[in-house]
Amino acid sequence: MATSSGGGIGNTVSFKAAGDLSTKQYCGVYLTAANTVGTASVDTNTPIIGILQNKPKAAGSPADVLMINNCVSKIVTSGTIAAGAKCICGTDARFRAALSADAVTTVQALIAVEASTTAASAGGGDIITAISAPAVGTTS
Repeated sequence: MATSSGGGIGNTVSFKAAGDLSTKQYCGVYLTAANTVGTASVDTNTPIIGILQNKPKAAGSPADVLMINNCVSKIVTSGTIAAGAKCICGTDARFRAALSADAVTTVQALIAVEASTTAASAGGGDIITAISAPAVGTTS
């Protein structure tokens, strides 16, 4: 499993967790109607606001979120990603390589600084470094 040293660099904001997010460190999160954070997914058109930096274990626990604009962060992957590839938040809140089919809406993308090597069929789970990219209308 690939790993990177260092944590997030950018603006970190503390929110309350919507639930147990202890297995979602370095995953994408969104802001709920209750002003808490839950796991995000581009596949359900949930807008990502940032990347979870800690492991909140219960609803209401502090959730440290690195805001997505102008950031460098570790991310957890759901499959292989090439260095330099655009990454978006998949169905499991982990990050995956952006596909041309994802271009139906404007999404916030990250750019992988390094490659992940563990395939989705093996469960993904690599931790790599990524930098924020401007919102893009096409992901291919």
